[in-house]
Amino acid sequence: MPDFINYTPASPSAPRVVDTTMHSISLAWSKPTYDGGADLLGYVLEMKEEGSEQWYRAHTTATLRNAEFIVTGLKTNQKYQFRVAATNVNGMSEFSESSAEIEPVERIGNLKT
Repeated sequence: MPDFINYTPASPSAPRVVDTTMHSISLAWSKPTYDGGADLLGYVLEMKEEGSEQWYRAHTTATLRNAEFIVTGLKTNQKYQFRVAATNVNGMSEFSESSAEIEPVERIGNLKT
């Protein structure tokens, strides 16, 4: 009988900013190119503040079901970085590359002079 090897997924793409407000940042990312041979169960999104080396989970649920999330409760005049990993029944992928540092600001729509 052959041995079956179980694989964790590849990393998703780095999170990109979809929108920002004074206290939130909306992020989205692309699912991994390889699912490890098992259905993806979800994602783990981590964040860290500028000047800190400490990453921490940006959500309270075990995993995020979709490849997007709105991080709320952020401080103004503070920059953040984000990274994401995918999970399947075999475990968690490596984390993606981290996003650029992002500061939550109120978006002002298309002002043309």
